Amino acid sequence: MAALFACLFNCSWWCPLGLGSRAAGWPWNAHNGAAAEKLPEMLEFRNFFYTFVVAMKKLLILLVVCAAVGVASQAWAVPEPVPAVENVAGVPSVKGGDGRIYFYAGSSDAVFSVYSITGQLVRTVKVNADTHATIDISKGFYIVRYYNVWSRKVVVK
Repeated sequence: MAALFACLFNCSWWCPLGLGSRAAGWPWNAHNGAAAEKLPEMLEFRNFFYTFVVAMKKLLILLVVCAAVGVASQAWAVPEPVPAVENVAGVPSVKGGDGRIYFYAGSSDAVFSVYSITGQLVRTVKVNADTHATIDISKGFYIVRYYNVWSRKVVVK
């Protein structure tokens, strides 16, 4: 691992592949006579490895930049609105619209309570099983409660 870091960061004080190494005894150094016949192929490997290290440095820099750009773009991204649940088999749902609130009862009769944003009860709507109901209401923000099971925020434009 130390050899990899030494080669990646161009540390010439120690690198086992001879990239600036002056340590005696490494077979690819020119002053070692015992391995002089292997010097050309070792230099070829050294050049290949140096080219590989440079390419990996560029790839690493590219990956870091891409990751930074990706994180930055997600931090500034505007989340898309979540669509309302509509007519899923047997599930009651509610949806706001232009001057109206739409209700679906699901597989059983339902009672929806519509509250203003200040918490005052505005209307109570009874809907028969597997039917829809619509009420006209002024624009604003409302909280619709289905029994004591769930409540939803609804925007009427």
